[in-house]
Amino acid sequence: MMEDAVISGLKCQTEERHLKTANRSTRSRKENISLAEDLKEEGEDISKLADRLKERVKFAGDTSVPDLDFSLWDFAGQFVYYITHQVFLTSKVVYMLVTDLTKSLEESTKIMLSESSVQEQVLPNEWKVKDFLSFWMNLIHTQGAAEVTVNKEGRKVVKREHFSPPVIIVGTKKDLLDDPENDSKKRLKEIKEYLGRTVPVASRHIVGMIALDNKSRKDEAASDPEVKRLREMIKHTAMEHFNIGNIPVKWLQLELALKKRKEETMPLCDAYRIGKDINLTDDGVTKALAFFHSVGEILHFDMMSETRNLVILNVGWLVGLFKILITQSIACKDDIDAPPMLSYMTDELYLRGRLHEDLVDHVLKCNRRSSDKAVLLATMKQFDILCEKPTEVNRGNRHVYYLPWLHQSACDTGEDIIHPPGSTPSCSLYFHFRGNFLPDGLFYRLIVRCLRKWPRATELVKHRIRILVDSAKDLHLVIRKEALI
Repeated sequence: MMEDAVISGLKCQTEERHLKTANRSTRSRKENISLAEDLKEEGEDISKLADRLKERVKFAGDTSVPDLDFSLWDFAGQFVYYITHQVFLTSKVVYMLVTDLTKSLEESTKIMLSESSVQEQVLPNEWKVKDFLSFWMNLIHTQGAAEVTVNKEGRKVVKREHFSPPVIIVGTKKDLLDDPENDSKKRLKEIKEYLGRTVPVASRHIVGMIALDNKSRKDEAASDPEVKRLREMIKHTAMEHFNIGNIPVKWLQLELALKKRKEETMPLCDAYRIGKDINLTDDGVTKALAFFHSVGEILHFDMMSETRNLVILNVGWLVGLFKILITQSIACKDDIDAPPMLSYMTDELYLRGRLHEDLVDHVLKCNRRSSDKAVLLATMKQFDILCEKPTEVNRGNRHVYYLPWLHQSACDTGEDIIHPPGSTPSCSLYFHFRGNFLPDGLFYRLIVRCLRKWPRATELVKHRIRILVDSAKDLHLVIRKEALI
């Protein structure tokens, strides 16, 4: 795992639950047990479940006391996972950007393609610690913006100094510095000044910075007191930024009913049926699923037919599906029993950004996930991670897909490839993003969108592509990404 800048997202719900009628706020133990009968898991003691349920809703009648429910996510630091993070990022979270304080901003670091030893290589453009920090801040900025209100004069003003979603910078390994207290403050100051200078817009998401001695200790009292301060900072930040308002209790009942299921996923029609059992309409279920999706508890992608009718109850199920495709495809290079063609397809994927359907089938079959292939590909299409390459269809209609993010080919003659001798360039159209805001994912999503409209990619090299738009007129579209420092 890349240790220099790892991101964690705290999916948090700050829900002030209310009961629609006053008498419900004094629901009897008998009624609690009746509800628990419907929600208890196999073998679970019903009285304990009733107490737990009662504890969860005891604040329902008191809207002045918020019900905080946190879940912690750790986003993978390997390079190949970066483009998939957008599937799970959301705006209603507190982000912690974690960085190693023993490394300076200018220190170069290896960009690991994966955990596999085969791909332990430095990519053509080696990243520094500061590059990772800028990358993550820009990526987070895609999920939010400033909260704007209108003043008495009718002018728009920013409601808060900080943007949402909020970010806490966490520096680790403080104890390994020569002067832990002073050196850690100096490093955090350098990070703050660097981000404020290079990504001034995205840096406005930062609400706090903290340095930790994060060694695990059996006695919590012996742990760094800054760990406790971090917990309080997270709680305070969530309370300040995510006062969602009144959430119907039936949504809580639906969540509990869905989470007690043993399945990782379920058809949308089954979720509607469960909703009817608690007197929740189909529209009410849809709204509840949208809320749970926004806080990362349950996933429901309703933009494509392949995913619209699927409710993902365990988010880890989809995370695992991505991990299988990424890590197991690389493992084909180490597997001496694997067909030689699979080794070639792995190189195609990680050097040329081409994903062969045969490789997808192989890794999913080895992990008994073949039935999940349609959901995997549909999700990657929905988020513009890949697109079909119609000019390359193998025997038996076996497809090849473009994943521009993984295209690592770069060469000295790249400019001649993009603008071959004799070609006549037209006027260029530039999109300039204020504050150095241009996440890599946005650039590659643009490429995927263009390839869907004009599927003939004449040449594709790192950060540049030439697409054939009109063969009769020999008209090409050139897209490139440049950094203005």
